[in-house]
Formats: sequence, structure tokens, C-alpha cells
Amino acid sequence: MGKRTDEIGVAIIGGGQGCLELLQLFDHLRLEEFQARIVGVADLRSDVPGMLYARAQGLMTTTVFTDFYSNPDVKMIIELTGSEEVLNEIYRTKPPYIKVIDHVGARLFWDLMKLKAEHRARNILESTRDAYLVVNSKGSLLHFNQAASEMLRQGCELRIGTSIEELMNAVFGIGGLQLLNERTEGVYTLTAFRETPAEFPAEISLFRAEIDEDECLVISIRDVSERLQAEKEISRLHRYERLFSNAAADFALSRNLNQSIRSTLKMIGESFGECKVGLWRIDSKQKQMVLKSKWSADEEFDDGGFEILKEKDVPVLWREVTTGRAVKLSSLKELTESERVVFARCGIRSLAGVPVLGEDDRWGVLLVESKTAREWTDGELELLSAIVNIMESGLQREKAQRALRESEALYQAMVDKSLTGIYILQDGVFLYVNKRMAEIFGYAEEELLNKNPLDVIVYPGDRWLVDKQLKDRLSGEVSSVHYIFRGVRRDGKVIWLECMGARLMIKGRPAIIGNLMDVTERIQNEEQRSRIFDAITMLAVGMVEQRDPYTAGHQRRVAAIATAIGRYMGLPEDRIEGLRLAALLHDIGKFAVPIEILTKPGKLRPSEFEFIKLHSQVGAEILAEVPFPWDISSIVTQHHERLDGSGYPSGLRGEEICLEARIIAVADVVEAMSSHRPYRPSLGLEAALEEVKNNAGKLYDPEVVRALLEVADVLELQ
Repeated sequence: MGKRTDEIGVAIIGGGQGCLELLQLFDHLRLEEFQARIVGVADLRSDVPGMLYARAQGLMTTTVFTDFYSNPDVKMIIELTGSEEVLNEIYRTKPPYIKVIDHVGARLFWDLMKLKAEHRARNILESTRDAYLVVNSKGSLLHFNQAASEMLRQGCELRIGTSIEELMNAVFGIGGLQLLNERTEGVYTLTAFRETPAEFPAEISLFRAEIDEDECLVISIRDVSERLQAEKEISRLHRYERLFSNAAADFALSRNLNQSIRSTLKMIGESFGECKVGLWRIDSKQKQMVLKSKWSADEEFDDGGFEILKEKDVPVLWREVTTGRAVKLSSLKELTESERVVFARCGIRSLAGVPVLGEDDRWGVLLVESKTAREWTDGELELLSAIVNIMESGLQREKAQRALRESEALYQAMVDKSLTGIYILQDGVFLYVNKRMAEIFGYAEEELLNKNPLDVIVYPGDRWLVDKQLKDRLSGEVSSVHYIFRGVRRDGKVIWLECMGARLMIKGRPAIIGNLMDVTERIQNEEQRSRIFDAITMLAVGMVEQRDPYTAGHQRRVAAIATAIGRYMGLPEDRIEGLRLAALLHDIGKFAVPIEILTKPGKLRPSEFEFIKLHSQVGAEILAEVPFPWDISSIVTQHHERLDGSGYPSGLRGEEICLEARIIAVADVVEAMSSHRPYRPSLGLEAALEEVKNNAGKLYDPEVVRALLEVADVLELQ
């Protein structure tokens, strides 16, 4: 890998096994005709094979890939991590003169170079769908395969001796001639022209090879139409999945409908690009549509809009909306003159929308407006319809899973190139794992097949959680899951994993398909933040216990019970952390209760009990200004509410009470009854459990009670 003045400098990002093999290819095969040299390698880990090899060869090594930008020799970056996030960051930050080959292109380069080095290219030409042309040093066609005859037959007649310049000009136009003139090895994308079928995007690879002592040029041409279409479809499906999960979570966790709608409109707008998104209410009596909620990333675009659209001003749009049809206008030409004036004044050039149904009739319409004329695809209309279904009925999860199942075949085709770990479980063992799944845990793919995940990759302390999630899905009790657990790598390192999965049938028997992402770094950051909150929280808890020594430890024990219940119920770890902090702080409002009432050994008078009841509201007011990432204030306010409305301070019922408050209510009662109080001795754990069981569905959430009974044995409540 010595330096030559006419070489271009190449930096490799990703120092794994693939990097090592590429370095050895450059070093040992002595590819003199490939005018490039490796300058250095970047990887977050310094002990991976490629980094070690590069350091031994005296090459530049770094953990920050942007260091290469200051090296004037670097003209090309080869990205081998396989991470879309890393690739996007490279494109975002790189200087314009640096070219990038992603891991797919690098794989193609690797394959072509190996074939050349081993003199096996000719043996596979006839077995590939790619067109191959071999051109001698005089510029004449020396060899071509059957795929070339079929792919290029409309552009130019292929025969031995054909001028490659004539052929490339006929098929690719001036772009093809420029490639020949430059004679630079690499991978290029051009449009191929032919009469039937239509023109197609082509990926062209050039490399030199010595054939019969003649310096020849080998040209491979690949029709990438299907690949580009598949990538587009995968992108659309990922957008479905991302929007489905985010919108569903927002509506499920939020108790403010308007806030959830605004958040969902924002997600739609960001997904569609330069757009304004609005939710319009149909006023049939006034024959107008009234804007109820909106989002726009462009203030200028937003300010030019209307709050009311009348039927007489937008007759075509009104007709489509009020008859319940989807709206798909790619340009203003499809509208009346008056509508074109109205929308042009707002800066709108195209729009799409779907009807929103109320209980008995058409409620309104969700409209997405664009500043440019654009074609709205059926997929985009389907996406909007799915989001509207969430707003209407809260059934988004089921619809999302149906959409994902319908797309299962496409996902299966792309699974080996996935950036996340993908697996299929059946009969308790791995039926399939992709390469990324094996890499996460440091195994080869075949080493995980037919193994029970609980025995191989799951941290012992989380096996009960993973086992429960697997059983729930296989039984059909839940259609999909999204949770976090700890795993163990082959080298013994404990990592955090985010899991999403769903149930499916394979050969008539239930199985589970899912994916895993390593979120260790994210969890570590969250744990650091949690430690800071813990310190503040425990200070507040200690102050409360100083005023009420009879209940010392009560809040901590309630937190332990609530956390166990939440984890058994499958709540995400981030939400469990909020639940834990709320439980630790649920009685902080007792600062406002006179100490003689808190420590009174006898029964409280009604007026004294009214003082006690104030503590939930006072606690909420104390916590309202604290910038927790969770709504701790609302949880503390509601922890004495009951399902039948008999609680305080607001008499909330059922689902009006947030889940965290319903969990803390059960944990609070069980801990209080199991502990001594100044006015009575402990009633015992058995009596406490009997209380919540007898009142499940009346005072207490039955699902929370069921979870408590499952974990009671391991809580050491006595």
C-alpha cells in the first residue's frame, strides 16, 4: 500500500472483519491498475480487526471519522458499518470533493476484484442477470454474455468486433462516451435508452483485466429498476411503521387529545417534507370547513393560510370532502378558477387528504398541503388513512400489524440487508437469524440456530420478562410488542436491547418474527440522567420522612412495588422510570399537613382528614415546575383516585385516571396495610392482598391487581 502520486486516498469507516479483508486485498493482491491507496481506518472501537491491522501497517487510525476531512490526501470514503445513520452523517458532514462508496458498493467492488484476481470472471458471466462486455485494447467488443444480448438488444446490435464507443453512445448517449474517455475504474449510474421496454436506470462498473496478454476493459451493466423500486417501497413501509408506532404511543399515553392531535400533525408534516398539515371540521349548516388544528414548518407558508374555507370558494374540494372521498390533487389545474385563486393566495400548489369519521357522520378531513406541485401516491393516502384511524378509534396498533403482515414477503426479501437484528422463533428456538442479529451478540449466524434465546443471549435477571413477552405473543394475547431488556454477548458483556416483534404462522404453527437494536449507549445516558433525578428525589423523600417518622420507608417501598408491577405489565423502561420517581414522590404534599395530624395515634376527625386529602394536590403543585421528562405532577395528583369515582381530589373514573396513578394506588394500599401506623398495627400482607382482590374492577384496576398477585412472592412485603 505504498504511495503513488497519481493515486487517490481512501479512508475506511468501520473497522470490522470486512475492513480487514479489504485492507488485505489492497496489500496482497497488488491491484496496480486500481489507482488508490488506503489512508486510514475509523471505528468507535480500537480493538477490532481492521483497526489493529491498519495500525500495524502504519496507517492513520481514529475513533472520529471526521478527522479524515482534515487530511488532504483523502478523496474517497468507503463506509463498511452498514449503518444508515452513519452513512447519512457522512453525507451530511463530508466536504464536497470527497466521494462515498457505501457498504453495498464496497461489497460489489470486493466481489469484482476477487473475481479478477482469481481469473474466474469469465466462468460466471453466463449465469448472471448483469450484462458483461469485454473490450480489447483497440476498443472492440471481445466478448459479451447472454444477459447483455437481452438487455441491450434494442440499443445496438451486439456482435464480436463492435466498436464499444458506438455501443455505449447508442445505449447511454454522451454519458457513456464520457465514461469510456475517462476510463476510470469504479461504479457509475446512467440511464440506458432502448425502444422496448422503456429506458431504465443502470449501474455500470468498469475494471481492467489482462486477458490473453491484452489489457482489456470489463464493463458490467445492471438494471437496477427493481432494486430502486424495492428501496422506495421499503422506505414507505418504514415510514408506515415509524408513524404508526409514534402516533399510537402518543394517543395511548397522552390525556390531552388536542395535544396528541398536534403532535401527530407534526409527525405527518415532517414525514411528508415541505408541507402544512391541518385538521378541518365540517360545518354542514354553515357550509364551510373550520380549521381545528394545524402544523407547519414554514412560518411564511403558515401565515398565508385560512382558518375557514367556504363551499362557494372551494366547490370541488367541498364535494370530495363531504362525500367521504379521499382528496388527491397533484396541481391546481384540477380545480375551479375560484379555488385556484384561493389556494394560490395561500401558497398551496397541491394537496391530499382523507376523511375523518365521527360516531354517526363525516366529522371532517385531514389535509396535507404542499408548496410545490407533486404527485400524491396511493401509499401516502394509505398512510394518512391509517393515522386518521388512530384518531378515530384508537385501533392503530391492529391496523399497523395488518399492514406489516401484508408486507411480510417484501420484508423477508430484504431481511438479510437489514440494519437491525432480525429473528424468527418457533418451538422455543431460533428458526432464523440474520447477520446483524448474530453480530450484535458476537456469534456466527449458524451458532444461534436451534438455540433457545433465554439460554444464550438473555441476561439471567430479565429472562422472566422475555419469557412472558414470548408466551403472550405465541398465545395470541397480544399481536405485537415493543420493550427493552438486557442481553449478554458471547464475550460476557451485558448490553441493552430494544425489541419489537409480532406473531405469525409458519407451516400452520405459531411463530414470532421480530427485530433487535443495541440501545446500550442510549440506556447509559438515561441512567446518568436518572441518577441525577434520584438524588433530588431521595432528598425530597428524606425530608418527608423527617416530618412523618411513622411512615419512614413507605414511599421507597411503594416505589419498589409499583416498579415490579409496571415491569410485569410490560411497560417500557423509560415509562417505568417515570413511574418509580412518581411513586417516590407521591406523598411529598404532606409538607402542607400539620405534623400533629400526620402523627396522631387515634382516628382522624373529618376536618383533619380534609387536611390529609390536600396532600395529593399540594404535591402536584410542588412538582409542577420541575422539568421531569414525565408527567409526574398528574400522577401524584391522581394516586388517590378510584375506578368508580369515589377517590379524590377530582373523582376521576376508569381510564380518566392515568395508568401510573392506578398502579401507585394499588401499591400504596398494599404497603400501607402491610405496615404499622401510629393508629394501628400492621394488618398483614394477606389482608392487603385480599383487599385489592375483592375491590378489583371497582376501586382498583384489575390488570394492575393481576400483575401485583403475580409478583407478590418476590417483593418481600412482610
